[in-house]
Amino acid sequence: MKKGIVIALFIVLCLGVVSYLYIYQGHRDVSSEKPEVTISALTLQTELVENPDASLEKYLDKVIEVSGKVTEMADSTLVVDNSVFCSFANLPMVKVNDAVIVKGRCIGYDELFEQVKLDQCLIK
Repeated sequence: MKKGIVIALFIVLCLGVVSYLYIYQGHRDVSSEKPEVTISALTLQTELVENPDASLEKYLDKVIEVSGKVTEMADSTLVVDNSVFCSFANLPMVKVNDAVIVKGRCIGYDELFEQVKLDQCLIK
């Protein structure tokens, strides 16, 4: 009887440890990853408008580099060529109309604003 309780407690403990490690695994460090694709902002947006399903499969959750000109800026975000919305932890010193290459993780396409969304961005 005691042996069965010890085995059951051991199994519960193992499941608890595995669950904890799965839930609290480390976050991705986009800055250390190599980009899978380098593309212009306008080309990226065109691909997503013309063939959204195939393009999302190709880019979603992938690290990509997007080139273009800064068209809008806010607190910790900027927009490249009115087509790619980039979210930064710390927005670097850039100005509107600066040519940039932004590296980030593609998190989707906003059909309302017609913008590709990138997070964890940094300027190359």
